[in-house]
Amino acid sequence: MKIQVKGICGIVLGFLTVVMGAGLLASAAYLISLSALMPNIGALTLPIVAVRFFGIGRAVCRYGERYLTHAATFSLLARLRTDLYNALEPLAPMAFGQAKQDLARTLVFDVDVLQEWYLRVLTPSVVAAVTYGIGALVLAWIAPSMALVYTVGAFLMCVVIPQIARTRESVLLAQKEEAETKLSASLDELVRGLADAKAGGAESFFVRGERAHIEAVRKAEARLFARQAFTEGASETAAHLTVAAVLVCGVLAAEDGALAAIWLAAVTLGASACMEAFLPMTGVRRFTLASARAKAHLTTALDEKPLTRGDREATFVREIRFDGVSYEADGRRIVEDVSFVLTPGKKIAVVGASGSGKTTLTRLLLGYHHPTSGSVTFDGIETTALRSGAAEKLISPIPQRIDVFGATIEDNIRLAEPTASTDKLMRAYTLAELDGAAGGALSLGRMLVAGGHELSGGERQRIAIARCLLTDKRALAVWDEPLTGLDADMAGRIGARLTETLGARALLLVTHRLTGLKDFDEILVMDSGRIIERGTEEELLVRRGRYAKMKHAQEDWIDADDQSEYVIR
Repeated sequence: MKIQVKGICGIVLGFLTVVMGAGLLASAAYLISLSALMPNIGALTLPIVAVRFFGIGRAVCRYGERYLTHAATFSLLARLRTDLYNALEPLAPMAFGQAKQDLARTLVFDVDVLQEWYLRVLTPSVVAAVTYGIGALVLAWIAPSMALVYTVGAFLMCVVIPQIARTRESVLLAQKEEAETKLSASLDELVRGLADAKAGGAESFFVRGERAHIEAVRKAEARLFARQAFTEGASETAAHLTVAAVLVCGVLAAEDGALAAIWLAAVTLGASACMEAFLPMTGVRRFTLASARAKAHLTTALDEKPLTRGDREATFVREIRFDGVSYEADGRRIVEDVSFVLTPGKKIAVVGASGSGKTTLTRLLLGYHHPTSGSVTFDGIETTALRSGAAEKLISPIPQRIDVFGATIEDNIRLAEPTASTDKLMRAYTLAELDGAAGGALSLGRMLVAGGHELSGGERQRIAIARCLLTDKRALAVWDEPLTGLDADMAGRIGARLTETLGARALLLVTHRLTGLKDFDEILVMDSGRIIERGTEEELLVRRGRYAKMKHAQEDWIDADDQSEYVIR
């Protein structure tokens, strides 16, 4: 409601700005015409006051119009972003396909396009319509011929020229977006592959391709801007021709006695001021087209329906149970008939080759996916009945994929628990060896770029570990390859510290390393989404099955002295 009130007031002031501008030019022209007749000075008082009034009034109305329309725009932008977040959040970070992730990168720019609604579309359109109506009535009262040419000029500027331009600009805009998409993909490929390309001496191939994409974007933009400049020039020309035609009709009306000659300049310049309201209409068409494309992008991005959510809270007092859980995606069964129970204090390890479904189990646990069949329950309550994010509140995670944001190291750690005390923060920071105890310190105040591309894999992993250490009071620890990227000595030290923080918490460890699992209550061996073996490490080694073969194969290439230092104990 507040946005609408601001917008309406801004539109009214926008129209009054045009009225004041027309009044300023008309009163100034009348004053000059009257002065040429050398009347008594008293006769000039009213025109002089009118010039001052309209001059000051135009400035005040213009300021108020800009203030209110921009305020409405900023409010609309905030609402759009909030609505977008509320729509995306239930989908959960893991619920997007790759195509959705690629499209989501453009959403911020699309929202920025839609924020122009009040400034570039609604306000100019309403102001132009009202200005035309009142101007046509005034001119028709003076001389119908003046109203006719005024109408023709307004129609050309508001409808014909923008419509002709829109057809061509639509094609050019599509070409520009296609070129920008290719450039974005090329830049992403360059960032990810340049190091390897340099090592192989093939960086010139990437650079040539990048230059070609940049040149394609430049040419597409040049064509689009040239078309826009031509359209604006055509609209300006139509405005001048309309004013000239109004002047001719005014001269004829003056000769016929329908218009006093002293008012000729005032009427002509007043009509000229009205052209100010019609000139933005070329941009209205352009922004309407851009807004339609942005809306289409947003609609496409959000066409995936969120998972059904309930309103229950998650608890973990008795057990978390996977009961015959299967999960399918894109026509492929990723997890099949998985059952196990986590109780407070229990440690379960899930092992297997890449692609065996290990990480999918953690996503099912967090509620990012719902089982195709079977159930995942927290103290008897299925995840389908939990509110969004309820399970996450119980879990202290170390994910396989680490998200790093454009903020300080401290901010990135505090994401796990924003209200944590400074002492608790410093403890997590130190235990994760971000303080440089073993070299390579990362200052808490260091600013990172979005994505954290300047960090090594080990540094990113230590930030994730610090986040986990900051949430050491949660009932369940879920660690997905927690020591990836760390050297053997550091992995041993940090792994031991992580284990010490477990206390009575349960642990679900996802790993492909099979060392240090001797004390786990149960090991689940997965292959192609199924549990093919389960038991303690001692039981699995006695069976001489898949786990035993994997264990012996790893021992053949891991140095025996480093094994015990490279694992979660």
